[in-house]
Amino acid sequence: VLADGLAYAKATCDAAAAVSVATLTGTAIHATGVEIAAVIAREQHVADELLAASSRCTDRLWQLPRVPEYQFLLKSGIADMTNRSEAPAATAFAALFLESFVGDIPFAHIDMAAVATRDRDTPEGPAGGRGWGVELLVEYATSFGA
Repeated sequence: VLADGLAYAKATCDAAAAVSVATLTGTAIHATGVEIAAVIAREQHVADELLAASSRCTDRLWQLPRVPEYQFLLKSGIADMTNRSEAPAATAFAALFLESFVGDIPFAHIDMAAVATRDRDTPEGPAGGRGWGVELLVEYATSFGA
């Protein structure tokens, strides 16, 4: 569904950028912990803009590398391509999978699996869903008007 949404945006919108926010693999937690989401961008300026937006709000991001050398793992003998969560650097692999649906629109993927919920009450908030990313995306989109 996410890939379909990105393909639809490519076909119907004149977007300055596309940003996917999802919990596709959950593997970024090993690098970022439970308070910071990972961002992987095809174009560095999109990562820079998202990181700047993150610095102005409470939704924290850390950039992971984009690994184009893993694109060969997208190949499938029975489908157009495969999304393999067991691939090395699965978060980076998921970003490669998704970016193939946006064409030349500048693109970044945010893996927010680790920050989507809290398993207990903390000084930062109660257990449960956090609404993570809403503040970040509003801050990011608002920056386009600046």
